[in-house]
Amino acid sequence: MIIGIVSLRYPYHDNMVHVFVKKLVDQWANMGHQCIVVSPINWSMSCLKVKKLEPYYERQEISADKYVEVYRPRVVSLPNINILGVNIKKCVRNKVVQSTIERIGIPFDFLYAHFFDAAFDAWSVSSSKNIPLFLATGESVLSVPGFPNRDFSIEKFRQKVCGVVAVSSKNKAEAVSMGLAEESKVQVFPNGANLSLFRKMDKFQCREKLNLPVDVFIVICVGQFIERKGQRRILQALDKLGNDKIKTIFVGKGVDDFQHPSIMYKGTLINTELPYYLNAADLFVLPTRKEGCCNAIIEALACGLPIVSSNLPFNYDVLDESNSILVDPDNIDQIASAIDSLYQSSTLLESLSAGSYKKGQQLAIEVRATNIISFITERLNERK
Repeated sequence: MIIGIVSLRYPYHDNMVHVFVKKLVDQWANMGHQCIVVSPINWSMSCLKVKKLEPYYERQEISADKYVEVYRPRVVSLPNINILGVNIKKCVRNKVVQSTIERIGIPFDFLYAHFFDAAFDAWSVSSSKNIPLFLATGESVLSVPGFPNRDFSIEKFRQKVCGVVAVSSKNKAEAVSMGLAEESKVQVFPNGANLSLFRKMDKFQCREKLNLPVDVFIVICVGQFIERKGQRRILQALDKLGNDKIKTIFVGKGVDDFQHPSIMYKGTLINTELPYYLNAADLFVLPTRKEGCCNAIIEALACGLPIVSSNLPFNYDVLDESNSILVDPDNIDQIASAIDSLYQSSTLLESLSAGSYKKGQQLAIEVRATNIISFITERLNERK
């Protein structure tokens, strides 16, 4: 099939954000589908030299004979205000997306918008060209985007959308309760991992490769360095335990510049390096307050790491008592107790590790990509 993807922050080689959408699209390309991405970018930011302007057109090679085409039309930054019910910022971006897709001139079998904000941008061209519209909802916080034009309404949008891919039951419930989607059109597909990359490896061999000590208990956390993710709460929990045998690895970047004597590594990693750090660790901890479906947790599961994370609905599709200890993400005592329980009990650690690995094997990106295409095909057949 010929798939048009609309994504507002599609990854570029030196700006790898929203990598979960790229992983899905890359897999579709590997399956033989023609994938063309439209990802509007802020031209004004480049003019102000805030960041380097990404190329208008890029052909991302996936394998020897597979690739994804990416168009990045320029959008002038405008205020996020409403005039006569129309959001000025959305109106301009909507026109840019529509004109770009019309200029490409390819008869798409369907459009796949990454999150509701992008789906609102794709609505006009979907309607005018009668291209079936699908979207993914995986927002950590779902809100109603501004309206792109005066013809738009939530009811028209809801009727136009052929299907919604939700990364969690939490996202499905939010979309339906907010009136953005019809429940019968929504299906849950948790995020997936590349199991050929994220796989179980020998812990001590990985520590030797990374020059990490073998006689410590390593807690790893992968995520943006922001308050929501909870790195500081992990460190507060370790302070409460007062155990200098427990060390930490924090993978990511962000505004929070936390420091702690337990930290053995803090910073970014390329994707191919991350599995070694995950496998060198004993435990994955992420007391996050809000998520869609955390990709970092999926990859930790694939490596067979026991999980300590939030006892909140966004985790319930992939985490349970067989692979995790779920805690109140703001309760330092609970975070500390969970870490200490796994430090003290090798039996519990091994049991949860086995449960994580088993769950991780069910969350292959190839299976997810195939299942989403099957869902879309069924919806398209029903539409016909």
